[in-house]
Amino acid sequence: MTKTVSKQFVQTVMNGCSYECSLFFFGRHARLYADSTETIERFAKVYVRFIDTNPGVSDMSFCIVSSSAHFRAPALLVECCLYDLPDTDRYVEHAELIVFRHLLEQLDNYIVLHAGVVNREGRAIVMYGQSGFGKTTLTLELLRRGYGFMSDEFCPIRLSDFLIEPFERLVGLKRSSPFYKLTDPQQRVFLASEGKDFIDCADIFSCRPVEPCRAAFFLEISGTKDSHTCPPGGVALDINMCSDSTTVPDALRRLPGVTISGPLIKGNYAAYRVTASYSAAFMSNFNRIWKDNSHDIFSVFPYKGEIDTYDRTPVMRSVSAFEALTALVSNIVNRSPTGRLLASHGGKTSSLVMLLGNLLNGAACYNLQPGHLAQMADLIDNL
Repeated sequence: MTKTVSKQFVQTVMNGCSYECSLFFFGRHARLYADSTETIERFAKVYVRFIDTNPGVSDMSFCIVSSSAHFRAPALLVECCLYDLPDTDRYVEHAELIVFRHLLEQLDNYIVLHAGVVNREGRAIVMYGQSGFGKTTLTLELLRRGYGFMSDEFCPIRLSDFLIEPFERLVGLKRSSPFYKLTDPQQRVFLASEGKDFIDCADIFSCRPVEPCRAAFFLEISGTKDSHTCPPGGVALDINMCSDSTTVPDALRRLPGVTISGPLIKGNYAAYRVTASYSAAFMSNFNRIWKDNSHDIFSVFPYKGEIDTYDRTPVMRSVSAFEALTALVSNIVNRSPTGRLLASHGGKTSSLVMLLGNLLNGAACYNLQPGHLAQMADLIDNL
């Protein structure tokens, strides 16, 4: 549940927090307050390269509370928005996602893609696609081959010059990862709440620092679409919620030609897959619902098919600029209808398409159907 609270209440809660740190993301200063030193340590370790050593006036303040006389369960305050967090040991992870949604909504001078990014000979290779499609593993395989590390999560593109900036947070590895055995136990940061060890890529690969650069290649990683999930002429979206509110799915169910599966629990939040028979009519209604309930939604991504196995030969094909633009727009994580980026362009997605057209100038675009890891990396090597 999301509530709006007074500034006085926010200050009272923050005064009860004994720990704080300052972080610097996308040119924005953010200050974290917490009642637990473990919360501060988690952000400080995973985002060690983003510690703000010269904090001034904060662009955004947030407060993560594990327990308090004010709340029955863990809670997050972002400015004057209060979020109830799940009463589990993964509440900080859930809070982190909501914090980034608020931060990304403030940006009007960056387009931010959900993507892994590596650098080769001073140019970026951007790999995007829905979560679970192996972007992190492929990124690490390319680092093993000598590519430079830029990001495994966000691809920030400056609108002033269309250069991609590095986003060098620590990378989370499951113990089943083929790269886990390369990590040093003394250097790993294990977070029990996520069941992952976080590592600095420079600790296992000879990663050299990279500077902002232009993109040479855009690769969309996608699976095989199921026509029952996404009918011809229709659309399917995966909507990740900030809370267990049913307002959004209830509103969508009332639209004609719409079916919803879920909620599925991913981590600590509810995720719904929404399928509509007619794309154009649905998207107009969905954007209105998204705008009216923006605080309850923290990400929306198009359905890009399923991947049954990686034990096959990968296939890469060249795609047109139009196809690439359509896919890229849907992977902009700061395209919320209440965000500053869209507002600065008159609320028109078509304006963002034109911006991305400038970004694609001089870059080549491909679609990658994944398969054997080494063979995927070979295809990229040969670009």
